Amino acid sequence: MAQLVFHPHLKSFMSQHAPSNGPLSFLQKVQIWLPALIGISLALGLFMGLLLRQPSRPSYQFDADSPHSGDISRFNGKVEEVLRFVDARYLEGVELGELEDAAIKAILDQLDPHSNYIPSQKLQAVNESLEGNFEGIGVEFFLLDDTVSITTVLKDGPADQAGLKVGDKFLRVNDSLFAGQKLDNEEIVKRLKGPAGSTVNISVLRRGQSSPLNIAIKRGEIPVKSVDAGFMWDDKTGYIKISRFSSKTYKEFMEALEPLVEEEGMEDLVIDLRQNPGGYLKEATEILNQLFKDKRLLVYTEGRSYKRKEYKSTGRSFFKVGRVAVLIDEGSASASEIMAGAIQDNDRGIIVGRRSFGKGLVQEQYGLSDESALRLTVARYYTPSGRLIQRPYKKGDEAGYDQDFESRLKSGELYEKDSIKVLDSTVYKTTGGRLVYGGGGIIPDIFVPLDSLNRNDFYVNARFNLPAFVYRYLDQRFQTFEGQKAEDFLKNYQPSEELMQAFQQYLTEQKELQFDAAAWQKSQSSLKRYIKGYLAEQLFGEAYFYKAMAKEDPMLQAAVKGLKTE
Repeated sequence: MAQLVFHPHLKSFMSQHAPSNGPLSFLQKVQIWLPALIGISLALGLFMGLLLRQPSRPSYQFDADSPHSGDISRFNGKVEEVLRFVDARYLEGVELGELEDAAIKAILDQLDPHSNYIPSQKLQAVNESLEGNFEGIGVEFFLLDDTVSITTVLKDGPADQAGLKVGDKFLRVNDSLFAGQKLDNEEIVKRLKGPAGSTVNISVLRRGQSSPLNIAIKRGEIPVKSVDAGFMWDDKTGYIKISRFSSKTYKEFMEALEPLVEEEGMEDLVIDLRQNPGGYLKEATEILNQLFKDKRLLVYTEGRSYKRKEYKSTGRSFFKVGRVAVLIDEGSASASEIMAGAIQDNDRGIIVGRRSFGKGLVQEQYGLSDESALRLTVARYYTPSGRLIQRPYKKGDEAGYDQDFESRLKSGELYEKDSIKVLDSTVYKTTGGRLVYGGGGIIPDIFVPLDSLNRNDFYVNARFNLPAFVYRYLDQRFQTFEGQKAEDFLKNYQPSEELMQAFQQYLTEQKELQFDAAAWQKSQSSLKRYIKGYLAEQLFGEAYFYKAMAKEDPMLQAAVKGLKTE
C-alpha cells in the first residue's frame, strides 16, 4: 500500500476553480440559511461515510498493520436523511453535487494545508503524473500565436514512429481545425489523448515545407518521465535530475545510474531535487537503498491511527556509489526532504542549496464513488535523528501558509545563510555527531544563495519570454543547425551578438514588458546561458537543457567542489 508525500500547492490550485463572485447564487443562499445543517452535519457525515466505505474502484488504503482506530458507529445514516430532506423539500431546486464538493472543501480547510479533495475532472491528470504514464501520441507542444507547435517528440512513442518532428505545427486533428482557434492547453490535450490503440488523423505543417502532411497515428501508452537527465559532469562526477517521485522513479533512476557507473566510470554522484514537490515515499526509500552499504534507518512515520513504521536500507546496493551530494531549494518538498534528511542524518553525503520547503506530513488517497478522490493526511514522517521538518501552520490559514516564499525573501534567508531562522530549537545529532535542526525544512550543509537577478522584474519577464523567442528563432533558422551533433553544440556554441540583438528587439515589442537598458546589461550573461539551454532542448531533447546549463550552474559547481573537499 502506497503512502504519499505531496507538494503543498495542489489544494490551492483546486480552490482557484471555485465559482466566481456575482449576484447571490443558490450556493451562497444555502451558505446563509443552512450553514450548520449542511456545512457541518452534511459535510462531516458525508466525508467520513465516503472515507470509511469499501471503494468500488482502486484506491490507496491504510496499511494492514495500522488499522484505523476510532468509533465509527455514530455515522449511522443521518447524512442520507439530510440529503433526502434537502433534495425533496428545500424551497429551491438543488445541485447536491455542488453542495457536497463545497462542504467537503469546507471541512478539509479546517485540517492541515495538505489534506485536499480532488474533483473527478482533475483526478486523471493528477494520477497520471504520479503513475508515470498516460495514453496518447507522445508529444509535448508549445502554443504560440494561436498555433500548436511540437517542442518534443518522445523517443519510440507513437508520434515518433509515425514520423512527427520537433517544429511541426498542427493544422487539423481529425475533423477539428487547430490553427488559429485560440485553444487552451486543456482542450488541446483532450483532443490529442485517447485510448491506446485508437487512431487520430493529424495534419501538420513542417519547417521548410509549403504543403501540409497528413499523418495517421495509433495512440499508445506514453511514459511520463520523472528522471529528466543523467550524465557525467566531469570524469568522476555523475549528475541525475529527479523532477518528482512517481511510481516509476526508482526504475528510471536505476536506468540512469547504470550507464554512469558501468560505462562512464562514475565515482561520485550529485542528485538534483530542486523544485521537486515529492510523491511516493516508497520510491524515495528504494533509491536511498542504493546509496547505503549497510542497514540504516532512512525515515519513520507515525500518526494517531498509525503505529510507528520504520523504513531501513537493506544494505544490498547494485552499484558502487562514492560520495553523494543532494541539491535542494525552497521548492524541494516531501519525498525530496525525506531523501535529503536520510543523507544528512546518516552523514552519507552533503546537502547543498537553500532550506527546503518544510513538509513532514504523509497523505493517503481514497477513491470516492463519483470518481473524485480524497487525499488525507494520516501521519507525520521523521528523519532518522527524530526530526519533524514540517513548518508551522494555522488551521484555516491556507493563504498565510502559501506566502512562505515571500516571507523568506523579506527575511533575507534566500540570500544569506545567517538569516535562516531555526523554527525548532531542539537539537538533534547526525550519526557522526553533527548538530541539525527540524521544524521548517532541511537546512543545507553548503548554502548557495538565490541569484539576485531573480528579484529584478525585467529579468524575470525576459526569462518568461525566452521559450517563445527561441522557438521563433529556430523556425527562421532551423537549417543552420541541421546535422549538428549534440556534443559539438554543447562544447562550442555560444549565442551570437546578432541573436542577442534580435532578442532585445523582441523584448521591446512586448506590450506587457517595459524595456530596462540597465537590467538588460546586467542580465545578458544569464540570458545567454538560458538561450543555449532552450536551443539544446529544442534540438536534442530535454536532457540537453540540463547539460547545457550544468557547467555554469552555481549550485552544481558548489556541490562538485564540496564533494572534492569532503
